[in-house]
Amino acid sequence: MQFSSSPFAKPIKALIEQEITSNMIKGINQNLNAYIQTLPTLVPIGHTAAFNATLVPPGIYINTNALSIGVRGMFVDTQNPADVAPYKPTTIPTLLTNNEMIQIFVGDWVPDSASWVFTNQGKLNISITEALMTAAPFPFNTASWKTIAPGLFSKYPNYAMEASFGPLPGKPPATYFATTGITTQFFFGADFSVIASTGAKTAVFSIGVNLTTKGDITVVNEKVISTLSLLSLNVVLLNTLVGPIDTNGINQELNYVTQKVLLPYINEFTQQGLQIPVFYGIQLVNTQIVYGNGYMGILSNVQYNLLEENLASIKASKESYQSVEQRRSRLLTME
Repeated sequence: MQFSSSPFAKPIKALIEQEITSNMIKGINQNLNAYIQTLPTLVPIGHTAAFNATLVPPGIYINTNALSIGVRGMFVDTQNPADVAPYKPTTIPTLLTNNEMIQIFVGDWVPDSASWVFTNQGKLNISITEALMTAAPFPFNTASWKTIAPGLFSKYPNYAMEASFGPLPGKPPATYFATTGITTQFFFGADFSVIASTGAKTAVFSIGVNLTTKGDITVVNEKVISTLSLLSLNVVLLNTLVGPIDTNGINQELNYVTQKVLLPYINEFTQQGLQIPVFYGIQLVNTQIVYGNGYMGILSNVQYNLLEENLASIKASKESYQSVEQRRSRLLTME
């Protein structure tokens, strides 16, 4: 028996590996996309909305450096599917570095489509009442607004007050991604009323509120979570039935209401998070959040823990596509 070494061994091996890799990539790009198209494309978000995970060109694409997955990424109203958010995707990166194993990029049309859906569903409307302001340094009644709106107190002395906030018609919150981070601009209207001892409400004035917030993005348990904090707030008077209103005074009071009531209410939605699709046993580690003009990126490595409980979870989760569709249908019809 004779062993020999050829100077051509390494080049031949490299050519064979390259050919095998090329054919595997070609097969995956052709066949995997066809299979993925048969899977459910709507990920339920609560009972009335969903995330559209339909593949968009090039779908799932693999080259020698990375696996790339393109999805539509729009929020949809499952109760009114014809009401489609009027936003167009823009160009975003597919790969920033060769260091992280997973790189996810989100364009600003994604949060904008969520704003569109939740605004049209009335989910961003909130009423501020005296009961919600019990911890405030001032009571929410006409007596405490005597200096801000003298005519209000003269006409309705010691009346309780209520303010109904909601996005102005046709102006859902708009999110902007930039290299400096994320900002969201809200254009709210607020209708103020007084409440008589009988419970009867009377409209007294309306204001417009231009609110700008900063978004802090974190990844917790493979969920993308956003927390909003106040950057600026400006008030304009839209109409009044009780004479002059000091908008500077309202600005100061609304600053408190925004930070203690309004933003915590909105953050209840954003804190629900958006699940990053990963397999059982896979955890994201050393996750970084990066920002660019028109997009944000989540760069992460992964850690795989092949534990007994993960194996049990994998076994328990094996179900047919039909049963998945049935579960999804039930979720979408739950009230």
